[in-house]
Amino acid sequence: MSKNLNNNKTDDYWTYVSDVMIGLTIIFLFIAINYIKIAGDLAESAKDIVIDYEKIKTEIESKIKEEFSDDFENWDASFNPQTLSFKFNSSEVLFDKGIYELSENFKKILDDFFPRYIFIIKNEQFIDKITAIQIEGHTSSDWGEGKQRGLEAYINNMKLSQKRSSNVLKHILGIEIEGVSIGENDYWTRNKITSVGYSSSRLIFNKQNQFRVEDELASRRVSFRLITDSESKLNEVNNISLNQN
Repeated sequence: MSKNLNNNKTDDYWTYVSDVMIGLTIIFLFIAINYIKIAGDLAESAKDIVIDYEKIKTEIESKIKEEFSDDFENWDASFNPQTLSFKFNSSEVLFDKGIYELSENFKKILDDFFPRYIFIIKNEQFIDKITAIQIEGHTSSDWGEGKQRGLEAYINNMKLSQKRSSNVLKHILGIEIEGVSIGENDYWTRNKITSVGYSSSRLIFNKQNQFRVEDELASRRVSFRLITDSESKLNEVNNISLNQN
């Protein structure tokens, strides 16, 4: 009789363990299904954002090139659709070497360029997509007549690039349209536009034989870069994905 009772207790124990394991398996299964669903939703969201971003980039590129097709060569300018950057490449036209005051020629170019540029950006197709317009100042890696390089040159070039981009910002906000400056009249533009200096952190290189050689002239440039809400949305999706992990 005692033996039968022990067998019954053993059977009950293993039945209990089996029920617990089945319960845990079901819980893990639901968790896995939910995770797969969330991952699928995130992938679909990211896909939609990328498609929308590529579409916006293509449309902006088309409008920019249509508007400025006759000016790119005269201004030594270019437009990069991947970064949505309108670049002024001719450093000798923009500023005198080591000087942060805009040349008179560059002021005239900006007076012509910026009102037309901002008119495109504020088109109803794009205006809700733009989170920032960033004026970027870039320099070569050398500094001064002795072409010094290293940390001191980098810091000096950082100050120079920041002052240059800041002066470009100041100038364009002072451009008058129908007697009123953009900075006074156009709050949307004023609130979206910023300036930043990158020193020599984003150099341009040419390939010579098997080596990459800094293109000093091309590295000294000013860019107008558009930042869209697609980038922030992709960051949000990425952060959600990381939190899920």
